[in-house]
Amino acid sequence: MTRILILFLTLSLAACNYVDPIAALQQQPVTVTPSPTTDTHPNMLGSAELPQCTVTGALNVRSGPGVSHAVIGYLYAGDIVTIQTQRGAWLNIGNGWIHSKYCMKGK
Repeated sequence: MTRILILFLTLSLAACNYVDPIAALQQQPVTVTPSPTTDTHPNMLGSAELPQCTVTGALNVRSGPGVSHAVIGYLYAGDIVTIQTQRGAWLNIGNGWIHSKYCMKGK
């Protein structure tokens, strides 16, 4: 009886976490456009120019700060992005998040 209960619970949990791999492959990620080299919107500190960084390699743009968030686009080496905010090692670039390891600060 215990084995049947464990099997039932295991299958129930697996069904709750099931992601259809075909549907996931058919979804097209949103193209992320690098920001222009200057930004005239004031940031939280009141400065007229937000900090920027140059992408150092092919990079996934995610919907949130962490690898558990969905990939919503891509950036490539040499793209320049404007940093809106930072949460730990993750940078918000306005339309998504990237890891700071792949972004060289400065222009």
